[in-house]
Amino acid sequence: MKTIIKTLLFIIIIFGGSVVAQQSKLVTPKVFKETMEAEKSDFQIIDVRTSKEFKKGHLANAININFYDKDFKDQLSKLDKEKTTFVYCHSAGRSGRSMATFKLLEFKQVYDMDKGYTGWIKENYKVIKK
Repeated sequence: MKTIIKTLLFIIIIFGGSVVAQQSKLVTPKVFKETMEAEKSDFQIIDVRTSKEFKKGHLANAININFYDKDFKDQLSKLDKEKTTFVYCHSAGRSGRSMATFKLLEFKQVYDMDKGYTGWIKENYKVIKK
């Protein structure tokens, strides 16, 4: 009986981990950009920084949903979970922590940009300033 339980636990850990890996990926700014381009226009970009940070500059077509808002989860739940989703913040801290919420809400595919907006700027990629 103990062997069966250990085996089942092992299978859950192995396959559970691979499911998470399929749903969310931490990628470089270059891969983030290339993957967006490959998706054409059938995706959504979420900037989880504050509105003040967002106004200083953001990626084109990004939707600003502040990670610190009390209704962060509710705002995310209104998005299309079937669309490929790209998420970023200033340096990948908040976006990384938001992955648990995307998983909980069962988003199909989420890309988190390593180094965040800072990394995007270092690559000299286009931003929108308003």
